[in-house]
Amino acid sequence: LEQTADTEGAENITVKDGDEITIQKEGIYVLRGKAKDARGTVDAENAKVQLLFDNLSITNKNKPAIFVNEANKVFITLADGSQNGLSVTGKFDKDEKPKRDAVIFSDDDLKLNGRGSLQISSPAGHGIVGKDELTITAGVYEITATDNAIRARDSNAIADGSFTVTAGKDGLHAENNDDETLGSIYIAGGTFTVNAS
Repeated sequence: LEQTADTEGAENITVKDGDEITIQKEGIYVLRGKAKDARGTVDAENAKVQLLFDNLSITNKNKPAIFVNEANKVFITLADGSQNGLSVTGKFDKDEKPKRDAVIFSDDDLKLNGRGSLQISSPAGHGIVGKDELTITAGVYEITATDNAIRARDSNAIADGSFTVTAGKDGLHAENNDDETLGSIYIAGGTFTVNAS
């Protein structure tokens, strides 16, 4: 990508049309720098992938800045002291099926951790969406979203972290319409400032 950061493990990465990085194999990948109209995608079947954000900034118009299509589990780690920002400035692409309408959107298990900060802006959708289990164990998060700030399907679990959330719908949301035994929110610790409708 012409405007993006350095990436480590480049032999496991493909770049399409100059604006989309796809990670295809298990490993740890360091992302840093700035990218405009770009997206990072994880498409690594049955693999564990760790994305280390080290002062990363991605701005996109109508698609998730980070998209997990397929993996066993993906970890997003905020590097110590790093300040990271992800935003989608316009309306999400309605032609994508199923609908992927979050700045970070994962179709598989997603865990966020680390000792950095992450700012997310989503003026026409959700902040973070995990279609399976979504877990946050550390980090500083500032999320502004028109819909839900942090949404999960099977479980939305937070062990620790600092959260400043402004949401047009729910600050934290979990819902599984196919299985009534799933769709839970669990908070073990952390500090929260939530302004939600």
